[in-house]
Amino acid sequence: MRTRPWSLSKPFGVLAAVCLMRGLPACYGDLVESVHFYGAEAYGSTKIDFGRVPQEVMIAGWNLEPKRGGTAYGTSFPDAFESDYLESEDDAGDTVWGSDSQDFAKWNPYMDTGRPDPKWHDLHRARNLESEGKFKAALEAYAALAKNEATQSFVQDRREILVDKGLGRSTKGLQEYLRLTYLMEFGTGMWEPSVKALAKLEVDPRLKPNWEYQLAVAGVGKPQFDQAAQFQAVAKAYPSDPRAESAYVMAGRTYDAGPFGELDDAAKVRWQKRLQVFDELLAKYPRTRFRWSVYGWRGGWLVRQGQVEAAMGEYQKQSRSPIPLQAFRGHRDLALLAARDGRRAAAARHYLQARVLDVSWPRKGDVTLKLRQTFRDLKAAEVRQMQAEVSRDPELLRSYMDFRLEYTKLEPADERHLLRFASQSLQKMRKADPGVLARVAQLSYNVGDYRAALATAQRVGRASKDIWGRARFAEAGSLARLGRPHEAMTLYSRLFADSPAEYLRVASGEALALLEEKYGDPVRAFHIYRDIGYLRDVAFMADSGLSIPQLKRAIVRYKGAERKSFDYALAMRYFRKEQYAEATAILKKLDFATRAHKGADREMSEADWEFPDKDFAPKQGEIGPPCPEDALSHVRDMAKLRAEAESAKDQERRAAALYALGTYVYDHGDLLFYSAGLWRLARADTYVLYWNGNVNKGESHRKAVATGHEHERFSQAIRLYEELVARCPRSSYVAKALYMAAVCCEKFSRMNTWWRANSLPERKKASRYMQRVATEYPHHELAKAAAKFAQEFKYLTNPDFARDY
Repeated sequence: MRTRPWSLSKPFGVLAAVCLMRGLPACYGDLVESVHFYGAEAYGSTKIDFGRVPQEVMIAGWNLEPKRGGTAYGTSFPDAFESDYLESEDDAGDTVWGSDSQDFAKWNPYMDTGRPDPKWHDLHRARNLESEGKFKAALEAYAALAKNEATQSFVQDRREILVDKGLGRSTKGLQEYLRLTYLMEFGTGMWEPSVKALAKLEVDPRLKPNWEYQLAVAGVGKPQFDQAAQFQAVAKAYPSDPRAESAYVMAGRTYDAGPFGELDDAAKVRWQKRLQVFDELLAKYPRTRFRWSVYGWRGGWLVRQGQVEAAMGEYQKQSRSPIPLQAFRGHRDLALLAARDGRRAAAARHYLQARVLDVSWPRKGDVTLKLRQTFRDLKAAEVRQMQAEVSRDPELLRSYMDFRLEYTKLEPADERHLLRFASQSLQKMRKADPGVLARVAQLSYNVGDYRAALATAQRVGRASKDIWGRARFAEAGSLARLGRPHEAMTLYSRLFADSPAEYLRVASGEALALLEEKYGDPVRAFHIYRDIGYLRDVAFMADSGLSIPQLKRAIVRYKGAERKSFDYALAMRYFRKEQYAEATAILKKLDFATRAHKGADREMSEADWEFPDKDFAPKQGEIGPPCPEDALSHVRDMAKLRAEAESAKDQERRAAALYALGTYVYDHGDLLFYSAGLWRLARADTYVLYWNGNVNKGESHRKAVATGHEHERFSQAIRLYEELVARCPRSSYVAKALYMAAVCCEKFSRMNTWWRANSLPERKKASRYMQRVATEYPHHELAKAAAKFAQEFKYLTNPDFARDY
């Protein structure tokens, strides 16, 4: 049974809160890859509003809604990632064991995609600067990695050495220390040789704490089970050095806490030793940056001991940390404890607070899954309790708005209720949160109040780039709806050029390209579609959307296999207009393989294909065998026949040449009037499956139908036979031309699903032409057959039959 997600608006929020929350993000990826081709049979001719602010995260099964979305990568939110037990503090933000390597492996959007991870590119670039002695530039590069949990410890060590201690190029052993620790951390197969070399290294006394710490990490000089003592020795030898705090943390962490659940006596001893080390850390360094982690570890121990209230006190202290990751952990574990005790409203509040914090996507995704589970079970009284808290707190309100708009399905009524609640909550607040304003602008647009959306969006000034981008997107969409498309295009252009978020950049490119087609420069639309990898739209613009002069201007900047495909498309544009000289000149410049494969180079591979989206590149062996006659031979043959027709001295000779020209087109099944390579050999299927009549109204549809007729050989043959009848009415070829035109009309009407859906005019024409042969030329050898087929074709025009045709 379909249920509707709830809004925090009275009375609707309370009544609907008990309904099942539908869905959560199954993937955040580029699920939409076209503007013109997004509908028809595959999507039920979905109505798409390109002015709606896109979702940052698309929702499984909901991409058929008029919401646009996409980052660049398709990484899943695995259900298995959910935890069914309380997550204790098993890692610290600044130790070599503090990177969530398993989580990162699950969530890294670059894994198994063949794309280089930019994080590692930035890391290696920083290391290169470091090796050149450009420490200031290296530190700036490392700063970009400071929030990444997989590199935090490494970056912190660099900061201590180069900033806190001010060591420089002339410091003894520094460069070799930096090189060896880099290889230990990130060098494939370099751990053991790097550790051995590090152990022999002589360093400046100021560098010794870091050097001894790294040796302790590697277990050099002590048996493995004495690592705690080794770390404590480092801490006690250099009590005033920044590494002392890290050494204490690592000493405590070496006492393995064991799996969650019942603890045996040995595990309890290890826990007690761990906590003793942490107590010593806090006693010596009460303001240590690790104190927030210690609160979390204490909470984990207290939960294991069944002391829930005491554990919550530790987690409360952790949740107040200025370090986003530590505050996140505090709120997450408070939410888990509250949910376990049946306090679902409190759990939801902590999850919402956790989602506000600047942490990684995997962590936000995890709490979002848990938030959904909690919301599903909320009772009416708990909804009222949470309503009061959310409406008073700007951060909670922003988190809630983000959650509802990004992760739940909203019917139009739900959007109105949510907008009402947000607007009423804003009135109670002394200062409006920019994130909430951006979401209110988005909702105002969605419900059709474009003036309110514009006014609200324009109130968003200084904000994070993501919030600012959403506000500008809502503003641009509202301007377009209010009849100010050029102002909208200016805003979309800024977003397309500057947006750091891929989903906003792609969505602004979609909207901008569509507006450029209607009100601006279609050539720019062509370039935008190509830049965002919308290959179906590129093919549509090359084949239909651009005029021939515009296409010539558009393709100048491209090269390689891509340029060949575009050149072939341009040649076909000339060819189907019977501008044979221009078509011949272009085709002569192309190699035989490109011509024989209809614009798809046989050697074209994923590496050679220069479109941004490699997934759409023809693979080796996909193109098929070459045609025995390439396009150049067809152009020359038809140019010769056309020349004969135009130079004929009488109607009979002209009719003979025109009939031969039409028959040439009819007989050659390999004759295409478009670039098959540009369409990746799937033009017919692309139109049948994805053409969206709601997007392609007016001029776009007219161009598609007109050029669709030009593409098909049966339609071209009909045109030539009709030309014969019109220009040579007294020739002996008229009856045969009418008969063949009728045959082509019937074949054309059932050529594929696209034409079958629009076949009635062609079937009527087929019946009419056959009837003309039978009545106007009763003694012709084709008259009897024409009379028979005239009746059969007339039957095909019956609307009842047409529905099943």
